[in-house]
Amino acid sequence: MTQRLPGRILAATALFTLVLAVPTVAPQTRAAPGSIQDLNRYYQLRTRDPARALFFLRRSIQRDPTDRRAWEELGYLELRAGHKAAALAAFQSAVKAGADTAPMHAQIGYILLDLKREIETLAAFRRSLAINPNQEAVRLQTAFILDGLNRKGEAYRVFKRVARETRD
Repeated sequence: MTQRLPGRILAATALFTLVLAVPTVAPQTRAAPGSIQDLNRYYQLRTRDPARALFFLRRSIQRDPTDRRAWEELGYLELRAGHKAAALAAFQSAVKAGADTAPMHAQIGYILLDLKREIETLAAFRRSLAINPNQEAVRLQTAFILDGLNRKGEAYRVFKRVARETRD
């Protein structure tokens, strides 16, 4: 037994040295672990148990309201359920949380168009096009909105640009 003791002491010493070598992270720099766990749980459950998955998604947002992925997911869920106003609010929160992308602004624009809010739709589409000008569908929809708002000159210029770009 005396021969095993030094081996155990060496193993314990090695383990203790490893534990001390692990860097510690200050609490303020850590991500909200609960929100990450909840979002992962949501992804696991979203096809098998949508109601329970939604619970974890909402809890993830409560724990970390700056998580753009969670807001985007909530927006798509609300849109799929036909809750356009709730989807719009979720997508707008995603943009505030950092999802300032052309597809996100385009999605917001299409929801606003569905809600018959043409002026706001126009603004969302223009933000989308400012980020990525190579979106013919969004540009064409912008032209239709301008035409519907009786802004014929602007609509004509946009239609002309779409026609020129699709030819090239």
